[in-house]
Amino acid sequence: MTGERIKDQATRYAALAIMIAGAFLRLNQYAANRSLWLDEAMLALNIVNRSFGNLLGPLDYSQGAPIGFLLAQKTMVTAFGGEDFVLRIFPVMASLAALYLMYRVSFRYVGSIGGLIALGLFSLSGPMIYYASENKQYSTDVFFTLLLLFLAGKCLEKDAGRIDYMFLCAFGTVSIFFSHPALFILSGVGIGLIVNDFVAKKREQWVWTGWTFLIWFICYIFLYIVSLRTLASNSSLLNYWKNAFMPWPPWEDLSWFINVFCGFLRDPAGLTNPPFFIFLLVAAGVVSFFYRRKSAGLVLVVPFAAVLIASAFRKYPASGRLLLFLGPVIYLLIAESLETVRILLKRVHPWASWACFVPLVIYLFMHPVALAAQRVENPEMREHIKPVLAHVQKERSQGDVVYVYYSSWPAFSFYAGKYGFDENEAVGGIRSREAPGKYILDIEKHAGKGRIWVIVSHNCFWCSVNEEKFIIHNLSDRATLRGVYKAPGASVYLYDFST
Repeated sequence: MTGERIKDQATRYAALAIMIAGAFLRLNQYAANRSLWLDEAMLALNIVNRSFGNLLGPLDYSQGAPIGFLLAQKTMVTAFGGEDFVLRIFPVMASLAALYLMYRVSFRYVGSIGGLIALGLFSLSGPMIYYASENKQYSTDVFFTLLLLFLAGKCLEKDAGRIDYMFLCAFGTVSIFFSHPALFILSGVGIGLIVNDFVAKKREQWVWTGWTFLIWFICYIFLYIVSLRTLASNSSLLNYWKNAFMPWPPWEDLSWFINVFCGFLRDPAGLTNPPFFIFLLVAAGVVSFFYRRKSAGLVLVVPFAAVLIASAFRKYPASGRLLLFLGPVIYLLIAESLETVRILLKRVHPWASWACFVPLVIYLFMHPVALAAQRVENPEMREHIKPVLAHVQKERSQGDVVYVYYSSWPAFSFYAGKYGFDENEAVGGIRSREAPGKYILDIEKHAGKGRIWVIVSHNCFWCSVNEEKFIIHNLSDRATLRGVYKAPGASVYLYDFST
């Protein structure tokens, strides 16, 4: 008995150490105080410049975010000011709370040893660390995913009572307004509860589940009418994410599923091991869950199917950061498979169990640990335009023109007043991806016979030409390059047209 108690205590201390490491990595990224990148800046301009009421309507720059998240961010801005670090407080708080929830969910669904693996993958995940301090709703999506999984896990227990269903109903309702993909998690929770209630044959639980579904459905219909309807029909967003929608019928392009799965493993899951290796672990985890506890397996697996169905109807893109909320589920499935391997081999021989289990865990964690250590000294800075603006403000002379590349304009607009720029004095560049030659004509038109500062961030290197290189190469034939200043993901070039 004493040995079991010591083992349990050691596991909890290990979980605490992992959570502390995860919290440090997230706060370290937040403390880097990087600049808002394009998407963050576009959403920030809506939050800062609009009233609470106006945030409920369609947003500028084709942005979309849950109503609850927008109002929470506006509240933070109203209370503490419209700085970039203020806009990241709420996402960081959600990410830190998610660490604790991941601990509770992992131990409830997988067990102690497997739970440590899932918690470790979550804590050290590069994308989870980065998105924890982004002015977007992705870390909030993760928080509500884990909260719903935790509450659903309690309702799946044999001794679940009315209070457990009441908490699930209440926080499920809140999640609908704070997280768009919460609907997918709720679909898994709902189906899992139905199967669990059917097996338990408790009529009282059927009533509780029915009322819960009814309240969720009413709230979602209300939200769809007020907000999601216009977002789902936004042609600009639909065109941007066109490659992230599942082909229909599915067999028309089976390679799409492979690409989506491999892309998901890299970002946002942050797993760089061979995709086939991860696929085997995930598949084994699914089989293990369904064998051991079918209702819990449905809670975890159904959201993936729901995302694909929504993607087929062009209602939700199955790509990148929009799938961050599924990261914890993947970690749980991987941990379940490794825990199952450990238990099965333990029946053969204890040493055989650890001889297989430990190398698999080391192989799985090699890259996340190395990347996390690297990010301690070099946090992700993305499009760090603030030093560039500070340099231009310090070095520019009277009569200089400030020309801002079109994708840099939202970030420039957000920071302009903070660095002494007047937006009316700066020139916003044109967008001409199909005819890049027009960029040169547009810059020359504003340059005259003087000097012009060309600010570039969020460069479209994936366009028909690398636009930053194209602009700089062609301007070098028309003017004298007097200076260059670079920061991570952002640059400024000073050209003198008088010569």
